[in-house]
Amino acid sequence: RPAYRSVAIGVDNSPPFYIFQPDGSVRGLAVEVLSEAARRRNIQIHWVLLPNTPLDEALTTRLVQMWPAVGATPERKTKFFLSEPWLESDYVLVSPNEKPVRNAQAAAGLKIAHARLRLTTTLANRYLTRSQFVVLPDRLKAVQEMCAGNVAAVLIESRMVESMLLDRPEGCRNLPLNVSNIQGATTPLSIAAVPEVAADRKST
Repeated sequence: RPAYRSVAIGVDNSPPFYIFQPDGSVRGLAVEVLSEAARRRNIQIHWVLLPNTPLDEALTTRLVQMWPAVGATPERKTKFFLSEPWLESDYVLVSPNEKPVRNAQAAAGLKIAHARLRLTTTLANRYLTRSQFVVLPDRLKAVQEMCAGNVAAVLIESRMVESMLLDRPEGCRNLPLNVSNIQGATTPLSIAAVPEVAADRKST
């Protein structure tokens, strides 16, 4: 409930929460929900598309004032206001169908790629304790490592799998893929806001 009448909200390209459009706009589940909430309170949203800026950096440097889907880490709780969880994100292992990695036990001793994202790294360390990690700058490069056969599987949010399958990167076009859930690898997501805009309604 920001006290401000306009709020800059940061988003990356993470379907189905937010999806970048060719015209430079953004749509998606989080966009629809927050846009309707803002409309009811007469608040103007400025969507800031930040595909390559970590959300913690974007909030700390005030590039944006809010971020819609954030894992509630202890560090973030000391720096930002975090709402009650309103979304969930779960993680899967994607591997070539001819050599499927079906669970965390099967991933033991294997090279697993994942993006250099704080929550992804946390879950990799928690659930794939006996794997060897290859950490890439973003999800696309992690998927490409798997498709190229450089790693056994990629750890990625299940919500990202569909977009990856619909628009497969080079090397993945004709590769049959196996998608396996990791039991317990689900995390609640909150809205994060910098303290100065996370005011109580009575201060608006």
